Amino acid sequence: MNAGFVKIYSVLLDEFVIYDGRVGAALGLMVRQFCEQTERREVPDALRFSYGSPKEAVKAVSPKTRNPSAGSYRFPKLRPNSYFHSVQAVPSPSGFGTWREEVRRRQGRRAHAEDDDRR
Repeated sequence: MNAGFVKIYSVLLDEFVIYDGRVGAALGLMVRQFCEQTERREVPDALRFSYGSPKEAVKAVSPKTRNPSAGSYRFPKLRPNSYFHSVQAVPSPSGFGTWREEVRRRQGRRAHAEDDDRR
């Protein structure tokens, strides 16, 4: 799933949180700054947000940096085919099926609500 699809799903699904490489990098940077200010030795496991690599030319003059890691503060990198970003593999918030099935279920619910409003 790419950043565009993440935004589409976040509009369609109330419980879907936007999380792509840029969001992970920004969260990681804030966590790193917090760890530095509070003089922690490393990033707590629960705060190790994954970051994604930007798409850019191989020989970019000014390469983009999204990796919030510095010194002993390390953050994992999102894998391109991560299950986290796979709409087919992520369970829906209702616990029934995948995100795709959740979208279809909610679309059906909205269609019925619109029919009720017309009566």
